[in-house]
Amino acid sequence: MPLSRRTLLAASAANALAAASSAAAAEQTQVRLPRKVRLGILDVLGHLGDVTTPLPRVPDVTVVAVAVPEKAAFDRLARNPRIAGAKYYPDWRRMLDSEQLDMVAVCNANGPRADAILACLDRQLHVIAEKPLALTRVDLDKIRMTLGASGKKLSTILPMRFDSSYLALRQIVKSGAVGEVINITSQKSYKAGVRPAWMKKQETYGG
Repeated sequence: MPLSRRTLLAASAANALAAASSAAAAEQTQVRLPRKVRLGILDVLGHLGDVTTPLPRVPDVTVVAVAVPEKAAFDRLARNPRIAGAKYYPDWRRMLDSEQLDMVAVCNANGPRADAILACLDRQLHVIAEKPLALTRVDLDKIRMTLGASGKKLSTILPMRFDSSYLALRQIVKSGAVGEVINITSQKSYKAGVRPAWMKKQETYGG
């Protein structure tokens, strides 16, 4: 079929609608796991909602502990009924030492994140972490080596790759409808605005 802007947009819209319908149906479906999972939350920065929002659909996952320096931040998070029963820790190291966890959501500041991930892997815990995993190649290599030796799973919070619009675009490209793609450029920028001090320094925020 001849490819035009109209047919491309129509195909994209149709695929996006189908993917969105599937996603909506999936949201209503509970996911059962082969065993119970005890989850710890290590700080509450970044996109923690991508970890907490799906909790009603995964009844086998229990948030047993939350480590965050500010008690007020824990109290706000504990309004979620799936987190209300979690134990509070002001220090994440105490949480890791005290709790019998299966997995940890690492959502602290960028600078100390690598150390937190390594501490979790050293304790044989699965990890889902905010991005970036590390600020230096040295720390990233440490994580890679420790992960390989641990046999555990590590993932990063990158939910947009599962959004219906991007899934539809990926399907269009894979189908060959737009020919051979040789380059894609995109940019997402934010104003500095009112940000914490650690976000304004390269050594603690990154590039």
